[in-house]
Amino acid sequence: MFENEIKNVNENDPKQMVSFLRKATQALGIKMNAKMEDAFSKIEKGDKPEEVAGGMEGDFSGENFFEERKKGGNKARKILYDENLYEL
Repeated sequence: MFENEIKNVNENDPKQMVSFLRKATQALGIKMNAKMEDAFSKIEKGDKPEEVAGGMEGDFSGENFFEERKKGGNKARKILYDENLYEL
């Protein structure tokens, strides 16, 4: 899906890139944090990406573009198997 989608994106068009990134993060189940959502919205409205990024300097390190996961949210699940399908 991503391969076909990215082929149709003009990498020099920030609005198309943001649209692709939104689709990709949604498909992967990743949620951007509020500051990234705000930056994407500004770019979609026509702001230049360089100006948006310049106003965000220091807000992001390489790892905080996404919402933080809540600790303890996903507890380990028991692995299920079908005895008829697997030989043990």
